[in-house]
Amino acid sequence: YGGLTERMLAAKAVAGVLGVLAFGSGASGPGVANERSLAPPPGVDLAGALRRATRAGELCVTVPWTLAFLRFLPWDAEAATARVYLEPIATLRRMLRSPRLDPSFP
Repeated sequence: YGGLTERMLAAKAVAGVLGVLAFGSGASGPGVANERSLAPPPGVDLAGALRRATRAGELCVTVPWTLAFLRFLPWDAEAATARVYLEPIATLRRMLRSPRLDPSFP
């Protein structure tokens, strides 16, 4: 089953590979406007994973793999504008601005 660090590293590695496969070749291709064609690979629900991790207190596992997957998003200009990716990016930005991340937070 592994500890927290092992789980995080394994998830991050797999997500990085999926990110390369999803965005590495500009996967959506030119002229694609269909949200469905820009969707992440089956089983990759970034927004849902972040919501579940927030409720379960598992952000230290989920955020690294989410970022590893999204790291390659700029390689696919059309996918980078899809709501399915903009929503989790907005969630991550809100987390980053959270006062709870401030070391002086009570």
